Amino acid sequence: MMFSQQLNAMSVSVFMSMALGSPFYNWWLKLMGAKISSDALILTPLVGDHDMLTVGKGASIDKEALLSSTRLLPASKPQDAEFCVCNSPVVIGAGSTVSHASAVVAAETGNFSVLAPLSAVGPSARLPAQTLAVGLPPQAFTWSKDENLIRPSARPIPRDLRPPIILPAYVSRAIGRMKVHAAANDGLCAPLVTGACGFLGRHLVAALLTSGECSKIFCLVRAADPQSAQRRVEEALSKIGIAASEIIEAVPGDLSQRNFGRSFVEVQRMAGRVTHVFHSAARVNLTEPFDMMRKDNVDATAHLLEFCSMVRSKPFHHISTMGVLTPDMLDRHGSVRENAPLGDIRCMPLYGTGDQANGYPQSKWLAEMMVFEAARQGLPAFVHRPGLIGGNSLTGASAEDVFFHFLSDVLKLRCLPDMEGNKFKLTPVDWVAKAIVGIALKEGYASGSVFHPAVPGNSISIADLTEVFQLLGYRNLQIMDFVQWREMIIADPIRFKSWSFCAALTVEGHGIDSMADCTVGVQAMKEAVGEDIGNFKAIACLEQQIRWCVAQGLLPAPESGTLRMPDEV
Repeated sequence: MMFSQQLNAMSVSVFMSMALGSPFYNWWLKLMGAKISSDALILTPLVGDHDMLTVGKGASIDKEALLSSTRLLPASKPQDAEFCVCNSPVVIGAGSTVSHASAVVAAETGNFSVLAPLSAVGPSARLPAQTLAVGLPPQAFTWSKDENLIRPSARPIPRDLRPPIILPAYVSRAIGRMKVHAAANDGLCAPLVTGACGFLGRHLVAALLTSGECSKIFCLVRAADPQSAQRRVEEALSKIGIAASEIIEAVPGDLSQRNFGRSFVEVQRMAGRVTHVFHSAARVNLTEPFDMMRKDNVDATAHLLEFCSMVRSKPFHHISTMGVLTPDMLDRHGSVRENAPLGDIRCMPLYGTGDQANGYPQSKWLAEMMVFEAARQGLPAFVHRPGLIGGNSLTGASAEDVFFHFLSDVLKLRCLPDMEGNKFKLTPVDWVAKAIVGIALKEGYASGSVFHPAVPGNSISIADLTEVFQLLGYRNLQIMDFVQWREMIIADPIRFKSWSFCAALTVEGHGIDSMADCTVGVQAMKEAVGEDIGNFKAIACLEQQIRWCVAQGLLPAPESGTLRMPDEV
């Protein structure tokens, strides 16, 4: 025991002595053909009979990388020792790449493996040959040149996404001219909602109506005239059981244009009446490139920021997505705090379709950066990042979104892809809307704050999905290899609508939103929803959602059993 303690103490001492790096070892690796950045930290055991860290010829290790076969971990019993020292070999195969700010600890990778930005490979984990690992914990893609499961992007990051990120000059000028009149609102609340005809947007309008605090609710929609705009909004609200209200005023406009394509006088008049802005409109497609997303997701945000600075300041509530989360935002507990600074765009998680798949999260990332910059310059601005939004908690009413198309394609094929981990995290859409509205009306939050409105315990795995389908009476569902399943979906995009959703799916690991800490968002949801959150079950939410889709004729009815509708449950 005494010798073990002395060895541990010596190991700690050696570890600390290597804290400034190992220049000689870096030089030796370069001599072998590996490309090592000068500020990379290569840690190897200098005492004891441990295997040396090995980097194969042709490997590339970017700066700030940490490859270590000596690890310090907090002791399980602090009273015994402050640290626990672990030693294990690290081997990287020939031709492999360890990307920007990555960490490889006690792991072995095969030929052509790629460790993506800030991927941390856990102790004694061996990744198969020709594997790409993303995120923390790693999510593995099978690298297949023949089947094109992974096509790494050769396209450079668009210039607009490279630092420094600055606001358009017209937005900064508007904020600079902004005048705040303390008594201008007279205690009234008259919000403007974009995307009111969308799934989340119509629930935001419903939450504002039920709050009882709004004297007027403006809904900006694309339409030829006010009558057409009003009709569109009323039809959208009727789908969730909300009757027309005299306080709802639809306004025709185009967010992709400055002043929404309306006259300056009209916009100024509306800017004097609106007190808050909820921006939920967005172009959502997981496979289109950034250039196709910019006008609807980035320029539209800039135009609304300018509008919020007209006449008087108006709090801007931007509805973003957890898809902007990057591994470099993780804390030491493996989660992304709501107050964590937005990460580096180069660490954006890689998806299966390479060049095309990052357009949507990149556009939402840039929109968030502009919102944060506007907040820094003085505009009250806030960001809300919902995860996967499920059906209404009472009715199960759902959107025909990418997750719906995934469910539909599973039933068309009668096959589920074989994937590990908790892939989907559902939160009822009305709860998300109530949490966002509750935060906006409560006020008191610092400008630039971020919220993750997701209910705890909302994970859905493939096993859970299989159980729900069987419970509802769907028979003869098979589990298929993920690669084969994905290829079948992509091969027929006319029949199968979830091909874009497939781009964001991985073989292993959890979904992106599993990284998100939701402390403030959950608290706001509890205040808005009440004790029902404690009784939430993700499987029950999914079951109710499928029942509603069957009742609406959106999904095929099961072959056996009597499928009860949501109002009978």
